[in-house]
Amino acid sequence: MLAVVFVGYYEVTTGTPRSSTNATTSQTSCTAIITTTNGTVRSTYCLTSLVTTVNTTGDVFLTSCSVTGIGEFALRIISDSTGALVSGETISAVDTLGCDILGQSPQTQVVHIDNFSAGQGGWLIPVFPAQAEPGGELNFTVTYQGRTYNFSAGVPPAGTNCVTLHVPSGNVTRSTGSYCSSQSSSITQLTNGHDTISVSGLSICPSNCVYPAPYVSGLVTFNGTSPVSSLKVYVNGTYDGTPFENPSTATYACTTGAGQACSVLLGGSSYTSGNSTTSTKYYATCSVPQGSTTCSATTTGAVNTMTAFAYMYKGSLPSNFVPAIRGDSYVFQFVATFQDGTTTTATASVVAG
Repeated sequence: MLAVVFVGYYEVTTGTPRSSTNATTSQTSCTAIITTTNGTVRSTYCLTSLVTTVNTTGDVFLTSCSVTGIGEFALRIISDSTGALVSGETISAVDTLGCDILGQSPQTQVVHIDNFSAGQGGWLIPVFPAQAEPGGELNFTVTYQGRTYNFSAGVPPAGTNCVTLHVPSGNVTRSTGSYCSSQSSSITQLTNGHDTISVSGLSICPSNCVYPAPYVSGLVTFNGTSPVSSLKVYVNGTYDGTPFENPSTATYACTTGAGQACSVLLGGSSYTSGNSTTSTKYYATCSVPQGSTTCSATTTGAVNTMTAFAYMYKGSLPSNFVPAIRGDSYVFQFVATFQDGTTTTATASVVAG
């Protein structure tokens, strides 16, 4: 039976088919779509209509019941080391869906899935035969660089089950929502096995943001045996700043006569009890050298002694990546240095927009 799949800018990814019959695709038309920035070609897409022959040999379909309330499912495969999508994998799955109606014999749908359509952000959507109910439990077999990964995941009754296979570790992470976004959870690389860092919900707003664009945000979670000293951020290998320091420091320019002490008022507080008022003021001080009228006054905050806490990262991109290009992928590295001298890196890739 023929199932027609129109795949916009995307392509159909064919997994390892059953030996009895091969799943095939044929290209019927192609329109080149070229994206340019300031006259420079950035990418070329082939807008193709594909006709996919779906292999149903050995499949068992439901004949006397129909399942309602079926959500959606999407899978992606990313690298442990970079957090980026991989290529060259083969994927197949066996779907099992039971149906038990009062007064009728129970039925079980068994469908072998060899074809997946590729959606935005690298998410792969299983292509079910037209006779099948697109739900149930999917038992996956993924082969990548000579290794085979087996895991199972279900289609929810509502919403979308977004499943990520990490290679080569074989770790599988899941999230459920109204859709699968391009936000990434991080891959953590440890140096001592006990000071960890992870990043979740990382996103890039390339334009028309509430904050100045491009605007990047994400939740950084620390969990270790020693407090964090600093957090540095790199984007596509370029240093982007140190948004977190412990203890925090701030530097102020102070101006007075040469050779004199200079003070900068940082703030203060006061309270009144009866006829008495008590005030406290805070200063940063420095000494102006001879032959100059300015010096830098530095203040150091209190040390954060917590070893497990969450930090809301809010930032931008290095200047060489501004403006951010909607649809482009960016790899973030969050490098945490702990007070015991160890360093842990969390890597996450995210698509702008």
